[in-house]
Amino acid sequence: MIHRGAAYPKTHDIAHLLTLVQRSGLEVPEEIRQCDRLTRYAGVSRYGGLPEALAEEDYARIVRMAERVYRWAESLIV
Repeated sequence: MIHRGAAYPKTHDIAHLLTLVQRSGLEVPEEIRQCDRLTRYAGVSRYGGLPEALAEEDYARIVRMAERVYRWAESLIV
């Protein structure tokens, strides 16, 4: 978004950020839009503590979602 000159708020709301990305003119694939469920975990890396205990398979699913978003975002700037 910085590259496109688009303003953005300081937020952990992934759905809102993806909406802003779309408004800046980039297409957001549905697979990435579905990752808005990561919002509830977005602050954990910065502030610590999970909102609830996670089963190992849920943790693995969340990590895979985050990796998809990361790879997609990286593909836009590389």
